Amino acid sequence: MKSHVLADRLAWLATALAAFAAAAGLLTNVYRDPVFWTDQARGTDLATLLLAIPLLVMSLSATSRGSATSRLMAFGATTYLVYNYAIYVFAVRMNVLAALYIAVFGLSVWSLALVLAAGRLPRLGTVPRRTGAAVLIGIAVVFALLWLGQIGSTTITGVLPPDVERAELLTNPVFALDLGLFLPLSAVAGVGLLRRTSAGAFALPMLIWLTLTSAGIFAGFLLTAMRGESFPIVPALIVGILGLVAAAVAIAAIGASRSSAASSVPSAYRS
Repeated sequence: MKSHVLADRLAWLATALAAFAAAAGLLTNVYRDPVFWTDQARGTDLATLLLAIPLLVMSLSATSRGSATSRLMAFGATTYLVYNYAIYVFAVRMNVLAALYIAVFGLSVWSLALVLAAGRLPRLGTVPRRTGAAVLIGIAVVFALLWLGQIGSTTITGVLPPDVERAELLTNPVFALDLGLFLPLSAVAGVGLLRRTSAGAFALPMLIWLTLTSAGIFAGFLLTAMRGESFPIVPALIVGILGLVAAAVAIAAIGASRSSAASSVPSAYRS
């Protein structure tokens, strides 16, 4: 069996399991975490069920027909599963869905690895070079500074960041995932766009990851507000605006790619 075929099958299985886990998280009292962290988990479940799963089903179906754009979309949505289910695996208290979380995380990681090993991640020429790079690099820099500021404050004062205390965590998995992996990849994708290198292939997937992840965080804020707690206006606005900007660039690139494919005109990086 070819690597990319196996990668797609693993992604399909991860999609099905993630849909079940997200639905269970929203419809049952499966979480044993503090209320704040439960809200964040259910916000992610909401984004997973309403956005990530439909996107995966649509893109994986089109990928089987040879669509390069859909391959990138599926890669981005699978990256979202890796990111969020890493948090579920390592920072959500063990519950009856623990095995599902591990399965989704593992299947998604292997799916991405096989896609890369097969050399099946094409560059999408319709991603705007300067706009896309500005969004990817800008978001990476903004969140890196925010997280490093909180880490620095804790180092100096010994006081944990408010969200870590509210979630009753020993550490913040978001800091590790963002600073160690996902924000650097976002910046690398942006630089790849500017320089027209192979790293630009990650541009659309990272824009999709940013969009879906922002939606989950924003939904978590809304769930917290619905319980009667104060709505964190500034963080919510930052996350919401950045997510919308990333979504707008991704949608524009996908639309232009489909128009280009329909007219059979080869695409090239635009300035």
